[in-house]
Amino acid sequence: MALTTPTIKEIQSNIINDLEIKLGQTIPFLSKLVFRILAYALAGVWIILYKYGVDQFNQRFAQLALDFYLVLLGEIIGVVRQPATTWKGEAEFTSTTTGTLQPNTQLVNNNTGVVYLVTEAATLISGTVTIKLVSTTGGEIGNLDVADVLTFVSPPPGVADTAEISLITIVGEDLEDLEVYRQRVIDGYQKKPQGGALADYELWAEEAPNVINAYPYAGSDPAEIDVYIEVDNQTDGIPTAAQRTATLAYINFDPITGKATRRPVRAIVSVLPISRSAYDVEVIGLTPDTADIRSAIETGLSAIFLSKENYIQGLSISRNDTISRSEAQSIVQSVAQQNEATVSNVIVRKSGTIIDLDVLDPGEKSKKGNVTYV
Repeated sequence: MALTTPTIKEIQSNIINDLEIKLGQTIPFLSKLVFRILAYALAGVWIILYKYGVDQFNQRFAQLALDFYLVLLGEIIGVVRQPATTWKGEAEFTSTTTGTLQPNTQLVNNNTGVVYLVTEAATLISGTVTIKLVSTTGGEIGNLDVADVLTFVSPPPGVADTAEISLITIVGEDLEDLEVYRQRVIDGYQKKPQGGALADYELWAEEAPNVINAYPYAGSDPAEIDVYIEVDNQTDGIPTAAQRTATLAYINFDPITGKATRRPVRAIVSVLPISRSAYDVEVIGLTPDTADIRSAIETGLSAIFLSKENYIQGLSISRNDTISRSEAQSIVQSVAQQNEATVSNVIVRKSGTIIDLDVLDPGEKSKKGNVTYV
């Protein structure tokens, strides 16, 4: 049950009631107004204590805690918030002199203002020189692409004013989103480590950068584990090969100690990309048919399709892996009623085939496809 903070008026009334009990008489409104003023002043102080107490009570729960306290709750069970990482790469520039370009030489991205440092001394020659760089700012804001141009803050004599990015070795990532981390902490309390159970693979995989969901399945062989992952920075959440490799590293090694204390020795793990299936919807007989109603219908359908995820027995808290025509129709009808409109029927198709009920396959997730109105 949620805690409710009383209002100042309610606290004042409680103080007056306490005074009346102590004095053995009712306090008149005017003849003893001083008591009412005192009660109001005390109420102003006490409400701060009430709010402080409620706030501190909330910090005990991962569902309500602010970021500082959430990190503390996570550290208790070994779930650490992923920090922002810095971009690293190489750049080339032209030199007409010889000598040495010292480490910590600064270059700047004039578009973002982010400063980059030379990490290793580079030998200057008459021609093209390659230098290794690191961003001084963590996160995606420091990311560069091949052919991007940086400017020397104080170019040495005989060195060109600019350098061009030639190689990317590490891509910078932002600090883990707070709500993504919150869900990992909640999962950590609900799904205790068990030395290689499905819950462990889910928690290990979701520690990897940008992985927001992991769906582990036992393979046909007793030693096989297939882990499907979804990320938050790629189209449809489908991970790149590099992200799958990074996730496997988190499953194999503790990121804090670097030791192989996670995956059981004989387990054979494959990290696989999720698939994303589109479901097309036909809305029949929408009356009146307006752009605003269409937009509301499509927003509702998109939300319901994106909320679906694989059900894994013994791991999933609840079942939400079924696409049904009745649920889509309910969403459309609800939006129509809210806008004083009517709908005759709703049809759902997958790959052109009409469906009434469809259960997601392992690693499969859904999305809204085309919505047509007839």
